[in-house]
Amino acid sequence: MSEKNFEGFTPYDTPTSGLKPPSLPQDDDEGRPWGPWWSILWTVVVICVWQLAQVGMLAGMAFHHKGAKGLEGDGLSDFTSIVMADGDLLGLMSFGSALVGCFMILLIVRAKGVSFSRGLALRKPKRWWMWLLVFPAWLIGMILIGLIVSPFQSEKSVADQAQIAGMVEGTNWLIFLLLGVSVGAPFFEEFLFRGLLHEGLRQSFLGPIGSGILTAAFFSVLHAQYQDPAAFLMLFLLGGLFTLARELTGSLWIAIVMHAIQNTVVTGMMFLALNGYIPEDQMPEDLREIFNRPAAEEASIPAN
Repeated sequence: MSEKNFEGFTPYDTPTSGLKPPSLPQDDDEGRPWGPWWSILWTVVVICVWQLAQVGMLAGMAFHHKGAKGLEGDGLSDFTSIVMADGDLLGLMSFGSALVGCFMILLIVRAKGVSFSRGLALRKPKRWWMWLLVFPAWLIGMILIGLIVSPFQSEKSVADQAQIAGMVEGTNWLIFLLLGVSVGAPFFEEFLFRGLLHEGLRQSFLGPIGSGILTAAFFSVLHAQYQDPAAFLMLFLLGGLFTLARELTGSLWIAIVMHAIQNTVVTGMMFLALNGYIPEDQMPEDLREIFNRPAAEEASIPAN
């Protein structure tokens, strides 16, 4: 290059008025990807599709095991009871329906022309060391939630624990159950509540706090299988914990991992207790009642 091209130019010269500097890259988080009503509408649609996927998988399993008779009213009802007590089938059904729900959410976000980072907060945490705080934060959160919920627990809590125990006891391959509760459920529920729904509500008049309260309420209502009202309080607070993790770190991945830890620990502890790896005196009171119930019933039967 010839020297005349640099004639009269110094590195300290300011740009002329006719030149415009290149535009800086825009922050992917700026702007509102969608409004609150849009989020609520699609959340309802996704839940309906997710439920249909579960019914479809249940019907497919019933047909596979019992043929056409398995699809009849009584046959399908009986098979549903079998699945609810079979951890393997329940885990596979949960994982399959979660895949359908997650895929639909990703399609909705992509059809909106929004990146997954912006629409679902599927991005790295703000700081790498936040990964190191996931387990301690979850543990502290669960201790506090336990202290809050414990005074409100009723006798129905034993029935809820017995339901979980029956599901775990009915599994032959624990990996199938964990596939549903520790992979499928955390991904789908976080994609839906702390992703799709929360992202639209948090940028409305509700703000992050109002959105966190509303999504936590929806999250607790989704788990309608529990009988103890205290369980819904626990799930509400748990949903708030996941929202807080997503907001403080800026990443939905943190909430997903925290959710997976929660489900894995609950399922794993029940599995260990059922197989005698946890001494009875170290079990929570509601678990001790479950394990003592059969013995009490047997003791009440008069000997022949």
